[in-house]
Formats: sequence, structure tokens, C-alpha cells
Amino acid sequence: MHPAEAFQRLRSRSSTAHVLLPLTLLMAAATLAPSSITAVPQRPDSAPAQVGVGDSDSHVRFHISATHRTRYGHLWNQFRPAITGNDMALSLRTTLLGELRFHFVAVGTEMADSRVYLSDDDMPLNTSLVNPIDFLQVYIAASIPHLLADDALFRIRVGRQSMDVSSRRLIARNRFRNTINAFTGLDMEWTSSDQRSVRAFLTVPVQRRLDSLRDNEIRLDLERMESVVWGISLGSRTWSDAIRVEFNLLGIHERDSEEFPTNNRTFVTSGLRLFRAPRPGRLDFELEALMQAGRSRLTPLSEDTTDLRHFAFFVHCSLGRTFTGKLQPRLVLQYDYATGDKDPFDDANGRFDTLFGARRFEFGPTGIYGAFTRSNINSPAVRAEVQPHRKLDGFLAYRPAWLAQARDRWITTLIWDTEGMSGTALGHQIEGRLRWLILPENITLEAGFAHLVLGEFPKKAPNGNPDAKDPTYIYAQVLLRI
Repeated sequence: MHPAEAFQRLRSRSSTAHVLLPLTLLMAAATLAPSSITAVPQRPDSAPAQVGVGDSDSHVRFHISATHRTRYGHLWNQFRPAITGNDMALSLRTTLLGELRFHFVAVGTEMADSRVYLSDDDMPLNTSLVNPIDFLQVYIAASIPHLLADDALFRIRVGRQSMDVSSRRLIARNRFRNTINAFTGLDMEWTSSDQRSVRAFLTVPVQRRLDSLRDNEIRLDLERMESVVWGISLGSRTWSDAIRVEFNLLGIHERDSEEFPTNNRTFVTSGLRLFRAPRPGRLDFELEALMQAGRSRLTPLSEDTTDLRHFAFFVHCSLGRTFTGKLQPRLVLQYDYATGDKDPFDDANGRFDTLFGARRFEFGPTGIYGAFTRSNINSPAVRAEVQPHRKLDGFLAYRPAWLAQARDRWITTLIWDTEGMSGTALGHQIEGRLRWLILPENITLEAGFAHLVLGEFPKKAPNGNPDAKDPTYIYAQVLLRI
């Protein structure tokens, strides 16, 4: 598509674009203008800096914060079957959070608006890209200090909310993805001063609506009681060498319907995580092993009514070192293995399910790219990071990937060889990112790329493309916070 045609489509598709542009300019002006905003430590866009309104010594305080992110991404050589040529997307995400605090109790609500423009008509849109104005969070929260131990904190939150759990590989508040996962229910956590922790939650996932995604039609998200997610997480104290252990248990129970197709997942994921956070001049590491057991179906299709025994596992390990010096270089070796389904025609499902986890921080950009995920994959990686200035950082990574099971599909595509005669090599991915914190609390610029040298599997599989060209994805974005 020619750029002039693309921008004409943007103007004619929805008048909302004319509303979002002034909002963006207003937010940018607010972040640059002198104000009484109190500086706070930098937070990711998922937890924006908060602005206090009123007397800080008063019993009742109101806090408000907002973010807006504009990202342009372009993908050359679409690698998914039935889609040809190049794709582009202008992704907009805006959040507005307000919270009323009474001593140790808070009542909050957060609105989120996620839209995509400039996409071609044949590019598939889904709710990971588009979710127009909706309530992301509506909650009541309380924090009780010194419960059961000095300097301990007990936190409880009830209502619709976003969550990060442990390593974020199973449940996460999405950073890079254009839409954000939300859950409705109860979340409780107790944390001591030496980082011992106990967390338990019982929630219902919020279902994002699928209608009229290309037109950015507004439809409120819904809680569906056909799906329940619960979890328990235990964290050890920090040992003398800054080593910590976590144990996680997470369950999902689904019952599909015509309006709510699912894989009827009813299984428990148990996991153990041992890690040491990066710090200059020392080795850091992470080892996480997850096992799933229960029942599920291979697809959410209505005609798929066969319950299968579900047994799958995932292993991640990494070893890194941050060197002292002006650039603060860090070198990391990684390995990820997630099981696939060994036989698509038997009564068992061996495909690991990453549930509601995030994947950008390990497998590359998502959005219209998103080549890899934690399912049916066997993949080492090497990553080099640098931070030449406190406001500037970047990384370069290389990751080859193979199918863990040749008869299961490449999960992020529909490419599949049920006979297992097309090999397992998916390809070799090179990716990089450069990030500039212009105003660390308010404005961040970021640009990145990913290039995938395709392997034999996507070219030899029955629905693959023997003439497929290697895809390349680039993006640039600006993130504004107030």
C-alpha cells in the first residue's frame, strides 16, 4: 500500500483519530510543561507515574495518571500462510488511571483504548491488537502494614484488575502488546522486608469482544464465568548471594459454549523458579521449570469435542554477566524448551500452553510480527545489552528455533505437517532495540527490528510456501506519561 493511500484510509476510516491526535498533543504539552508533579522512580508504561491532587497530608487523596503510546510497525514478507506481501500497522494505546485513597484503602478505575490503523484488508486483526475504549480496571484495594511481622505488608485487591505474576510467563500485564489482559476477582499478597511472600488469587479472565475490529467499534468487555483462573505463589527470602526461590501453582478451568469457544482447558500448572537478579560485576541466572497436567482440547473449534489428557512442560534457563565499565555491557545465554503435541491423532495433548503470559522480553516483538511463543519450541539464544548512558540503552539478540515435535504446528502460524516429514527448523531470528529516555518519567522513544531467516519447515510443510522470502519487521514508537 502506498503511504498516501494509507493515510487517506486513516482519515476516512474513523473520526476517532481526530480525537486521539489532540489528546496526544495535550499529553505531550503536559509532560513538557513545568508543574507540581512529584518525581518518582521510573516505571514501565504498565505502571505509569502517579500525580497527586490536593494536600499530601490530608486524609483523602486523589491520584491520576495517564499514558499514550503511538507505534508504527512495518512487516516485509508476511510469513503466515494465506497472507501475502507486506503489512503495516499504526497502533495507538491510551490509558487513564484515577485512584481515590483513604488512609490504607484505595478505590480506582483505569480506562484503556487500543486501536490499529493503516492495516491492509487481508491482515488478520484480533483482540491482541484492538480493544477500543473500555474499563481495564475497576477495583477496591487495601494495604495493611506490619501484619504478622515487623515491616511486612499485606495487600488485597478486589474487582477488575491487571496482574503480573512471578516471571510473567503465565500471567502478565502486557507491556509491548497493544491490548492488556484483565481479570476480575480477588488478589491477596503478603510480603516481608526480606522478600518472603505469599500470594493467592481467584479470578475470571475478562473476555475482549471480537466484533468489528477493523472499524474500532466500541463494545464493552465481559467476564465469562465459563473460565476461572486461580493461583498460589510462594517466595523465599533473599539469600546472602541475592538468590531467591519461588514456587507457583496455577489452575485454569474452562467450559466452552457457542458464544465462548475455548480449548476446554482444565489443568494445573506447577512451577519452580530459582533466580539471581542482574547486577554489575557478578553473574546472574534464572532457572524456571513448569509442568501442566489435566485435560484440554487441541483447538477451540465447535466441532472439536474430544477431551484429551493434557501433560506438557516448559523449561527456561539463562546465565548472564554484567561487566563494569562505561557501557555496562551484559552478555546473556538463554535456552527455552516448550513441549509440543507428539501425535495429533491420539488421546493426549502434549502442547505447552503459556496461558496469559507475555513473550516480547524473550521471543522478540509481537503485534503484527510475533514469530515465536512458549509452545512446541526448542530454542537457544544469545543476547548482548549495553547502557552507554542512564537515559540510553539497547540490545542485540540472536535466536535459532526448532519445533519440539515435528508433527505439531508452528504455533504462531497455521503451518502444520501432521506426518512430521517437513523437518523441524523454523529459522534464525536476529533482533535489536534502542531506547532513549528523553524525560525518564515522561517521554520515551524506542525503535527496534527483527529479521527471520526461514528454515526448512515453513517451506516444506504441506501448507507452507517453498518460495517464501525471509520476513523483516521494524517499528518505532513514542511513549508519553503524565
